[in-house]
Amino acid sequence: MTEKEINQRDMEMELASLEFIKSQMEGVRGQIMHLQGVVLDHDSALQVLGELENGSEREMMVPIGGMIFLKARLNNGAKCIADQGAGVYMEVETSDGIARINNRKEKIKDAISNLENSLSELSDRYRDLTKRTQRMYQEQLRTGQGPDQTF
Repeated sequence: MTEKEINQRDMEMELASLEFIKSQMEGVRGQIMHLQGVVLDHDSALQVLGELENGSEREMMVPIGGMIFLKARLNNGAKCIADQGAGVYMEVETSDGIARINNRKEKIKDAISNLENSLSELSDRYRDLTKRTQRMYQEQLRTGQGPDQTF
């Protein structure tokens, strides 16, 4: 294999690696955005449960998901139904529901933090690989192996 073929193959591999890292970064960003939406959903639920726990006995808009709300009159004694896992649900006190949501929210925030760290690492790798690819390209131009000579 000639030096020109090796240089061309190396450049193609570098460019493919850049595209792969770029797609990974886009995927991680999508996951972060999804989890941030879940946190907002949890915040809505916490707001309603907080109203109930504070003794509010009035008509309120209850979010049911999908940006849809029900107008309902809830009283302080209302209980909530909580997922116990494996598709099992149980009636629990409002305070227990709040604690469960806060616990889940913390786990989601930890997952977001981990994803942000991964995104930062990918970004660093992408930047380093870009610099290395640019150096390879400049070297190929300098030695007459660049695009003018079609490698």
